[in-house]
Amino acid sequence: MTRRALIIIIVLISVARAAEDDEIVRVAFRGNEYLSEETLRTVFGVREAQYVSERRVERGRQSLLELYRLNGFDDVRISTEIVRRYGLRGGYIVYVEVEEGP
Repeated sequence: MTRRALIIIIVLISVARAAEDDEIVRVAFRGNEYLSEETLRTVFGVREAQYVSERRVERGRQSLLELYRLNGFDDVRISTEIVRRYGLRGGYIVYVEVEEGP
């Protein structure tokens, strides 16, 4: 009986931890060399467990552009992509691609 109860508790915890459909489950940065990922996360402002919003992601992209330009990267290009993730831990992954330039 206790083994069965333990299995039920584990399943309930797993289901409770599953992301909601519109929730961001991961923010991933690619291509950054000059600035650390921690700095980019802070300035970007989009975090895991927030509800996905194209407007929020665009504001974060603009903030990153401004940060890079203040640090002398006038040719920087930053693109974002929001990808739906399926499965038990569904939700969205936000990819941020940074091309720092020369």
